Amino acid sequence: MSVATIERTVLDAIDRPDLCGGISDLPEILQRACGRLNLDLLMQCLQTYRSKSLISKVGWLLEAFEYELPPPLEKRLLDWSAGVKTYLVSPRAAGAVSVVEYSNKWGLLINADGFKRSAQHHIRFTSEEEKKMKESYQKTLERLTKLYLNSEQFNGVRGDRLALETEMDPVMARIVFRDLCIDGMIDIVSPRSFVNPYIKADRAIPKDIQLEDIDSELNEFCVYPSPKHLEKTVNKKRFPFYKMELAKGGGHLDIRYFHERVLDHYRAQPDSYIVNENPFGMGQHLGAFSGRSRRQRHKAWGAVRCPGVRQLSNEGRAICVLLRYLAQLAPDEQEYWSTFEMSSQQQDFIPDSADEVFSKWYYGLIRTKPAWHAEEEDNDDDES
Repeated sequence: MSVATIERTVLDAIDRPDLCGGISDLPEILQRACGRLNLDLLMQCLQTYRSKSLISKVGWLLEAFEYELPPPLEKRLLDWSAGVKTYLVSPRAAGAVSVVEYSNKWGLLINADGFKRSAQHHIRFTSEEEKKMKESYQKTLERLTKLYLNSEQFNGVRGDRLALETEMDPVMARIVFRDLCIDGMIDIVSPRSFVNPYIKADRAIPKDIQLEDIDSELNEFCVYPSPKHLEKTVNKKRFPFYKMELAKGGGHLDIRYFHERVLDHYRAQPDSYIVNENPFGMGQHLGAFSGRSRRQRHKAWGAVRCPGVRQLSNEGRAICVLLRYLAQLAPDEQEYWSTFEMSSQQQDFIPDSADEVFSKWYYGLIRTKPAWHAEEEDNDDDES
């Protein structure tokens, strides 16, 4: 059974101000605790939170409220929070305001009123800098959209590259990225969400996870224009069928299901195509391959990579293809495949537990749990 101490109460108030009256009550809490706080015990408690962002906030607040922080403890806080860039309060939280200061020392963006500020180690944003940030917001969105739509497979743009392309320093880049993310204009993908952040998988990433990822190094995540933004931006005649779905923010690993008859075209032309009918297995592709002869090369469509099949309740089967592979086909071939796509009503599959081959592929490769999902499960276990 845990016992509430003044040290843990202060840390809880800094970590979750919404649970103690809001950010506006935090200054009073810190003022009342001054002179009563055991800093050694505070440091011990702080380690149990395992949050670099919280350490940064604690260091800045102790300094701002003139707590007598011994140099060895200050050094430990700086070492523990090294490399972090975060906000004093979540930009979405009640009481959050536009960023008014930035602490180089603690890597902290001060975005709440009512806090005593020390001039040392702080940067005040001038009206000119605030104007530049507003201009960078639109410039970043436009440049990102152009890079994304002109890429071969609609890949993400690494954060540091996008900052360089739009002439922003790391501090301003994080502010702009956060504003765009909160407004639903961009999505952030890091290795925490998918092993290859240059590919946007088919799962939705919680907004708070995306905002946390912006606090990491700029070269550790990729930025994508959001489906909300792309829906209004992409010319509907620019791309064919499945390529349009991908261009408008579809997941690279989204699965499309097709009637098995889609392979008849390929089976009917053995001189041009090889249809691999081997049982599904990792590294095998069931579907249409461009194993065409040189004489027939000009008459054949390109390769279709079909990772597997899924069993239907009527003992039939559906052909499964990832959206990224469909988008690579020629326009007329995409149109052909679209005529065989199964409607949601037709996707009457047997339970995953009874379809061992499909489940092994889908849940073992495509739907592997992201790192943040595992972190949430660990937290749930801690709370239970």
